[in-house]
Amino acid sequence: KTEASTYYGDMQNQKLLGHIPGLLWTAFAVAPSPPAPNLPSALVVGWGTGMTARSLARYPLSVKVFELNPEVLETSRFFLPFDAPLVPERSPQIRIGDARLLMEKEASNSAVLITSDPFNPWTAGGGSLYTREYLRNCRRVLSPGGIMALWIPLYQMPLASTQMILATFYETFPESEIWAADQDFILTGRNTSLDSQPRPMRPLPPDALQDLGAVGYASQEELLEARVLPLQALENDFKTSRLNSDWRPNLEFETGRALALETEAENLDWLASRL
Repeated sequence: KTEASTYYGDMQNQKLLGHIPGLLWTAFAVAPSPPAPNLPSALVVGWGTGMTARSLARYPLSVKVFELNPEVLETSRFFLPFDAPLVPERSPQIRIGDARLLMEKEASNSAVLITSDPFNPWTAGGGSLYTREYLRNCRRVLSPGGIMALWIPLYQMPLASTQMILATFYETFPESEIWAADQDFILTGRNTSLDSQPRPMRPLPPDALQDLGAVGYASQEELLEARVLPLQALENDFKTSRLNSDWRPNLEFETGRALALETEAENLDWLASRL
């Protein structure tokens, strides 16, 4: 199965995994980021094509990537022509290793943002990046008000499995939302609530806006329209949903039985009924 491509929908998903949390941190942060070299830390789980990390590096953040397979780095050079170049000092740092183990070594409250684009849940080990324990560890690493983002595919995902991921995420990040990214979802959650004081939305860096334009978004206001609904609106559904955990890794095995199923319509119809 192809994991990434330059197909427009794939590129939009890969870039929005950087831009959506980048927008939430930069535009609505309590205070502007300090100047380089003291930029706050952002973590990316999975290098893939490199598009997510390079999109995030266009924000005032110091980006570090956890990538399991070093061969991915060599392959990703074929995707460079589809990204505007970065200045060298903004290039992401890459650490090779298992993301769960590397995340456990990160200090508490050390990152303002984590964005996670794991393998499909049905791949061997893929479901471990959707468990309650993994998400709780990510929350530990995030500083107060920090942003967590997580990719969810709608294909080959029975409705019960989709609800399982959402319920597990909501348990750890009660202040959370669903965003649309082509035919997939991106979940975002805050480590702690911001104060209720209204604050003006800060403009995004010009480099980030230009990169957003490559996938059809002309402004940050237009990107905000990709928000679908808060997970709080689905609380009643979560009462009957199981959670995905290290001790009960239901997700990985249940989605493995759905590889031949068309599930996008079922997932979208359910979500539309809750709007």
